[in-house]
Amino acid sequence: MKTISLHRKSGAATRYDESFVFDSLCVDQDGTLWGIRADGIYKVEGKTDAGAKIAAEIDLGDEDFGSPLEKHVLAAYHYGEAEGAMVLTVTQRGEAYEYRSRSTGQEDGGIRFDTGRGLRANYFGLKLANVAGASFFTNALTVKTAESRRRI
Repeated sequence: MKTISLHRKSGAATRYDESFVFDSLCVDQDGTLWGIRADGIYKVEGKTDAGAKIAAEIDLGDEDFGSPLEKHVLAAYHYGEAEGAMVLTVTQRGEAYEYRSRSTGQEDGGIRFDTGRGLRANYFGLKLANVAGASFFTNALTVKTAESRRRI
């Protein structure tokens, strides 16, 4: 069984895999996350899962960036915090391409991903993931595009 939690205010969903075996999750007034299952209540904290690094991924779905026209992806910027490198996966027409961040942490202009020059489509799938279990917090992901002059 997978566990899904919803953010109260934004409605954003988080899905946990089968190893995250809680029936319910709650956050108390101090901001502490608690997991509940048949054998008790557990405080959910730390940067590892029983010593194992935690792989995390945000699937942003397919995006047309406000235009149905064919476009190029020029670069992407992650705004937030990251303890290590991150990977942006861009999917076009069923083909997935991975791009590692230029740097880590938070810089004035965000963390930059240099994408391949051949990316050209109407819609792109986007996924953002950590590398080697590094912690990260995301405020925004901005993707710079340029529309093609061709209609077909």
